[in-house]
Amino acid sequence: MATTKPTRVRAERIPSEANADDLLLDRLAWFMDANFRIPGTKIRFGADQLVGLIPGVGDVTGGAVQAALILMAIYYYKLPKSVIVRMVMNSVLDTTVGAVPVLGDLFDVAFKANMRNVRLLREANAKQRGATGTPFR
Repeated sequence: MATTKPTRVRAERIPSEANADDLLLDRLAWFMDANFRIPGTKIRFGADQLVGLIPGVGDVTGGAVQAALILMAIYYYKLPKSVIVRMVMNSVLDTTVGAVPVLGDLFDVAFKANMRNVRLLREANAKQRGATGTPFR
């Protein structure tokens, strides 16, 4: 009987206390910013960068996903204004620089605004839980 070697994929560790909404945010950010890898390199990119190659349409689509993430942070997680401002600045920077042909696409691959914003959301949520023992919700 032939045995196959398991593939070596570095999986992201998801905390056991994570709920379905948190998992959705992680998966969305991963899909948008790091779902694909250039073979032979450590460079990862996502749907945001692929769609961003289409002039006009790509930047609007990526901006809409980022806006939805920020609205979720405001209304669902009730994050502090300082965190929301940082998330908005990440999205504005990504959308503005991303609109520049070629240079913007390279910037998008390196900056990964969705993953940055989800990290900000998680850190703020964890800080609030630590202070009160309960999540924002």
